[in-house]
Amino acid sequence: MEETSKDRQEEHLAKLAHKLGYDHGRNAGSWVFDGNTTEETYRWFLKGLEDGDPEVIDRLPTSPLSGEWADSYSLADLADDLDIDQEDDGFDDLCWEYEGGYAMGVEDEVHHSAGQHVRWACMAAGTHNASPDQTCSKCGLRGGVA
Repeated sequence: MEETSKDRQEEHLAKLAHKLGYDHGRNAGSWVFDGNTTEETYRWFLKGLEDGDPEVIDRLPTSPLSGEWADSYSLADLADDLDIDQEDDGFDDLCWEYEGGYAMGVEDEVHHSAGQHVRWACMAAGTHNASPDQTCSKCGLRGGVA
């Protein structure tokens, strides 16, 4: 079946919605930890993300499209950024793309941030023993600081 201009436009919008969500999710994920976060908490998040632990997943920021917060990114903002009307066919699918990207971005950022902190703590203690392609026996992470 031949791809039409409409198909290409829908695919473009889906990728754009996913990327918007991913970027917004990475930003939200960067606020999960602060200067008072313990190494134990970083490790708890790392293990929970790797295991898919619902308790950890439930602690992560969720997509703002729910309208839970008055000043958060909204359905209207998404429609505006995609230059479409909320009533257009397929807008619901674009919302799912945004939300999927958002969740992925949050998890990626939290995993990255937690991993960096655990690795740095291990290196600061002088116990990090992994070469770039191996796993450290102390912190359980691969290689050096990324």
